[in-house]
Amino acid sequence: MIKKLGFFMLCGLLFLSLSGCGGIMHRVKGDKFLNSGQYNEAIAEYEEGLKAYSADTGPNALRFGILNSLGYAYDMVDNNDKASKYYLMSIEAYPERGYYGYINLAGLNYRIGNLKGAYEYSQKAKELVNSSKVGNWSAYETSVKNAVI
Repeated sequence: MIKKLGFFMLCGLLFLSLSGCGGIMHRVKGDKFLNSGQYNEAIAEYEEGLKAYSADTGPNALRFGILNSLGYAYDMVDNNDKASKYYLMSIEAYPERGYYGYINLAGLNYRIGNLKGAYEYSQKAKELVNSSKVGNWSAYETSVKNAVI
C-alpha cells in the first residue's frame, strides 16, 4: 500500500513539474515579495519561475504574468533596460493582454523623461484595448481599459 502511495505521489509531482506548476509557485512567492517591496527577492523568484516554466507546458497567461511582474520589479529597482526587456517579452507572450506591458512601458518612459516614447506606448495600449483582439472583459479589466482610455 505504501509503495503504491509513493508511486502515485511521484507521478503527481512529475505531472506538476511538467505542467508549469513550478512556475506558479515561484510566481506566488514573487508576488508576495513584490507586494512587500522586496524587489530583489521578487526578481529572484520570478527568474526561477521562468526557469521552471516551459512555453510548451504552461499557459501563456502564466508566462505573461511572470514576465510582466519581473519587468515591474526591475522597474522598481531602476533597472530600466531589464524592465523594458521583460515588459516587451510579456507583450509577446500574451498579445491579447499586451496593454499591461504597454502601459508599464509608457510609465517607465515618462519617468525617464522620454515623453515621445511614453505617448507612443500609451497609444499602443489604447489601440489594443479598443481592438476586437481583447475579447470579454472582467470587471477588473474594464477598470484597466477605462484607465488606458
